[in-house]
Amino acid sequence: MLNTLCHRYAGRMSMRTVSCVLHAIGATLAAAILMTGIVAYGRLDAHCGRLRAECHRASTTLARAAEIAQRRDQSEAALAAARQREQQVHRRIPDQAGEIQFLDQLTQLAQQSGLQIRDYRPGARHQHPTHQETELVLRLEGSYEGLCQFAAGLQRLPRMCRIGNLSLTAPQAGKSSMAMELRITLAHSLQAPETA
Repeated sequence: MLNTLCHRYAGRMSMRTVSCVLHAIGATLAAAILMTGIVAYGRLDAHCGRLRAECHRASTTLARAAEIAQRRDQSEAALAAARQREQQVHRRIPDQAGEIQFLDQLTQLAQQSGLQIRDYRPGARHQHPTHQETELVLRLEGSYEGLCQFAAGLQRLPRMCRIGNLSLTAPQAGKSSMAMELRITLAHSLQAPETA
Protein backbone atom coordinates (compact mmCIF):
# COMPACT_ATOMS: atom_id res chain seq x y z
CA MET A 1 0.00 0.00 0.00
CA LEU A 2 2.85 2.34 0.85
CA ASN A 3 4.44 1.48 -2.45
CA THR A 4 1.23 2.26 -4.29
CA LEU A 5 0.91 5.57 -2.46
CA CYS A 6 4.51 6.44 -3.13
CA HIS A 7 4.27 5.51 -6.84
CA ARG A 8 1.05 7.45 -7.23
CA TYR A 9 2.59 10.71 -5.99
CA ALA A 10 6.10 9.94 -7.26
CA GLY A 11 5.58 12.06 -10.25
CA ARG A 12 4.35 15.01 -8.29
CA MET A 13 6.62 14.86 -5.19
CA SER A 14 10.05 13.66 -4.58
CA MET A 15 10.67 10.63 -2.44
CA ARG A 16 12.34 12.75 0.16
CA THR A 17 9.24 14.90 0.58
CA VAL A 18 7.04 11.83 0.90
CA SER A 19 9.42 10.43 3.48
CA CYS A 20 9.33 13.66 5.47
CA VAL A 21 5.53 13.79 5.36
CA LEU A 22 5.29 10.17 6.51
CA HIS A 23 7.77 10.78 9.30
CA ALA A 24 5.81 13.87 10.38
CA ILE A 25 2.58 11.88 10.44
CA GLY A 26 4.31 9.10 12.41
CA ALA A 27 5.84 11.58 14.87
CA THR A 28 2.43 13.26 15.36
CA LEU A 29 0.78 9.91 16.02
CA ALA A 30 3.57 8.94 18.42
CA ALA A 31 3.24 12.26 20.27
CA ALA A 32 -0.55 11.80 20.51
CA ILE A 33 -0.13 8.27 21.84
CA LEU A 34 2.52 9.49 24.30
CA MET A 35 0.31 12.35 25.58
CA THR A 36 -2.66 10.00 25.96
CA GLY A 37 -0.41 7.62 27.93
CA ILE A 38 0.87 10.45 30.16
CA VAL A 39 -2.68 11.70 30.91
CA ALA A 40 -3.90 8.15 31.56
CA TYR A 41 -0.87 7.44 33.77
CA GLY A 42 -1.52 10.62 35.79
CA ARG A 43 -5.14 9.63 36.37
CA LEU A 44 -4.17 6.09 37.29
CA ASP A 45 -1.45 7.35 39.63
CA ALA A 46 -3.92 9.70 41.38
CA HIS A 47 -6.45 6.87 41.72
CA CYS A 48 -3.74 4.57 43.12
CA GLY A 49 -2.77 7.31 45.61
CA ARG A 50 -6.38 7.56 46.82
CA LEU A 51 -6.57 3.77 47.12
CA ARG A 52 -3.28 3.70 49.09
CA ALA A 53 -4.58 6.39 51.47
CA GLU A 54 -7.86 4.52 51.94
CA CYS A 55 -5.96 1.27 52.53
CA HIS A 56 -3.79 3.03 55.13
CA ARG A 57 -6.87 4.40 56.95
CA ALA A 58 -8.47 0.94 56.89
CA SER A 59 -5.28 -0.66 58.23
CA THR A 60 -5.04 1.95 61.00
CA THR A 61 -8.68 1.40 61.96
CA LEU A 62 -8.21 -2.37 61.84
CA ALA A 63 -5.15 -2.07 64.08
CA ARG A 64 -7.27 -0.12 66.60
CA ALA A 65 -10.19 -2.59 66.39
CA ALA A 66 -9.51 -4.06 69.83
CA GLU A 67 -9.34 -0.60 71.42
CA ILE A 68 -12.52 0.49 69.61
CA ALA A 69 -14.33 -2.68 70.72
CA GLN A 70 -13.19 -2.13 74.31
CA ARG A 71 -14.44 1.48 74.26
CA ARG A 72 -17.74 0.34 72.78
CA ASP A 73 -18.12 -2.27 75.54
CA GLN A 74 -17.32 0.36 78.20
CA SER A 75 -19.83 2.77 76.66
CA GLU A 76 -22.51 0.08 76.55
CA ALA A 77 -21.84 -0.84 80.20
CA ALA A 78 -21.99 2.83 81.24
CA LEU A 79 -25.24 3.27 79.29
CA ALA A 80 -26.77 0.18 80.90
CA ALA A 81 -25.77 1.46 84.37
CA ALA A 82 -27.22 4.91 83.59
CA ARG A 83 -30.49 3.34 82.40
CA GLN A 84 -30.65 1.27 85.59
CA ARG A 85 -30.10 4.39 87.74
CA GLU A 86 -32.76 6.20 85.70
CA GLN A 87 -35.24 3.37 86.36
CA GLN A 88 -34.42 3.49 90.08
CA VAL A 89 -35.07 7.23 90.13
CA HIS A 90 -38.31 6.82 88.18
CA ARG A 91 -39.52 4.21 90.69
CA ARG A 92 -38.99 6.80 93.47
CA ILE A 93 -41.17 9.40 91.72
CA PRO A 94 -44.86 8.42 92.01
CA ASP A 95 -47.68 9.57 89.73
CA GLN A 96 -49.43 11.42 92.56
CA ALA A 97 -48.06 13.50 95.44
CA GLY A 98 -49.57 11.14 98.05
CA GLU A 99 -48.81 13.47 100.99
CA ILE A 100 -50.68 11.31 103.52
CA GLN A 101 -48.66 8.19 102.70
CA PHE A 102 -45.46 10.25 102.71
CA LEU A 103 -46.38 11.77 106.09
CA ASP A 104 -46.81 8.22 107.46
CA GLN A 105 -43.30 7.37 106.21
CA LEU A 106 -41.92 10.57 107.77
CA THR A 107 -43.64 9.80 111.09
CA GLN A 108 -42.05 6.34 111.22
CA LEU A 109 -38.65 7.78 110.29
CA ALA A 110 -38.96 10.50 112.95
CA GLN A 111 -39.80 7.90 115.61
CA GLN A 112 -36.81 5.77 114.57
CA SER A 113 -34.58 8.88 114.75
CA GLY A 114 -35.87 9.95 118.19
CA LEU A 115 -37.73 13.03 116.88
CA GLN A 116 -41.30 14.12 117.51
CA ILE A 117 -43.39 15.79 114.79
CA ARG A 118 -45.18 18.78 116.38
CA ASP A 119 -46.83 20.24 113.28
CA TYR A 120 -47.29 19.54 109.60
CA ARG A 121 -48.40 21.96 106.87
CA PRO A 122 -48.64 21.50 103.13
CA GLY A 123 -46.53 24.04 101.23
CA ALA A 124 -46.36 25.34 97.69
CA ARG A 125 -46.67 23.25 94.54
CA HIS A 126 -44.30 23.79 91.63
CA GLN A 127 -44.68 22.68 88.02
CA HIS A 128 -41.45 21.81 86.16
CA PRO A 129 -41.03 20.64 82.55
CA THR A 130 -40.26 17.06 83.67
CA HIS A 131 -42.12 16.70 86.99
CA GLN A 132 -44.05 18.43 89.76
CA GLU A 133 -42.91 19.21 93.30
CA THR A 134 -44.94 19.61 96.47
CA GLU A 135 -43.46 21.22 99.58
CA LEU A 136 -44.22 19.98 103.08
CA VAL A 137 -43.34 21.98 106.20
CA LEU A 138 -42.58 19.93 109.32
CA ARG A 139 -41.97 21.21 112.83
CA LEU A 140 -40.01 18.72 114.87
CA GLU A 141 -38.43 18.47 118.27
CA GLY A 142 -35.43 16.39 119.25
CA SER A 143 -31.66 16.20 119.37
CA TYR A 144 -29.14 17.21 116.73
CA GLU A 145 -28.09 13.57 116.44
CA GLY A 146 -31.71 12.61 115.80
CA LEU A 147 -31.93 15.28 113.08
CA CYS A 148 -28.83 13.85 111.38
CA GLN A 149 -30.33 10.35 111.46
CA PHE A 150 -33.62 11.71 110.09
CA ALA A 151 -31.87 13.53 107.23
CA ALA A 152 -29.86 10.41 106.33
CA GLY A 153 -33.05 8.32 106.48
CA LEU A 154 -34.80 10.56 103.95
CA GLN A 155 -32.45 9.23 101.27
CA ARG A 156 -33.50 5.65 102.05
CA LEU A 157 -37.22 6.35 101.71
CA PRO A 158 -38.92 4.92 98.62
CA ARG A 159 -39.86 8.49 97.58
CA MET A 160 -37.69 11.11 95.90
CA CYS A 161 -37.45 14.05 98.30
CA ARG A 162 -34.98 16.63 99.53
CA ILE A 163 -34.66 19.13 102.37
CA GLY A 164 -35.13 22.58 100.85
CA ASN A 165 -34.84 24.62 104.03
CA LEU A 166 -33.87 23.90 107.63
CA SER A 167 -34.03 26.18 110.64
CA LEU A 168 -32.97 25.24 114.15
CA THR A 169 -33.77 26.85 117.49
CA ALA A 170 -31.17 26.35 120.21
CA PRO A 171 -32.30 24.19 123.13
CA GLN A 172 -33.47 25.96 126.25
CA ALA A 173 -31.18 25.97 129.26
CA GLY A 174 -30.98 22.54 130.83
CA LYS A 175 -32.69 20.76 127.89
CA SER A 176 -31.09 18.73 125.12
CA SER A 177 -33.92 18.83 122.60
CA MET A 178 -34.30 21.71 120.17
CA ALA A 179 -37.06 22.89 117.90
CA MET A 180 -36.53 22.54 114.15
CA GLU A 181 -38.47 23.36 111.03
CA LEU A 182 -37.86 21.52 107.76
CA ARG A 183 -39.21 22.33 104.33
CA ILE A 184 -39.18 19.02 102.45
CA THR A 185 -39.74 19.00 98.69
CA LEU A 186 -41.45 15.91 97.33
CA ALA A 187 -41.12 15.05 93.60
CA HIS A 188 -44.03 13.42 91.78
CA SER A 189 -45.97 13.26 88.49
CA LEU A 190 -43.01 12.52 86.21
CA GLN A 191 -43.60 13.69 82.63
CA ALA A 192 -41.63 13.00 79.47
CA PRO A 193 -39.86 16.19 78.33
CA GLU A 194 -41.28 17.85 75.24
CA THR A 195 -39.20 17.41 72.13
CA ALA A 196 -39.07 20.06 69.45
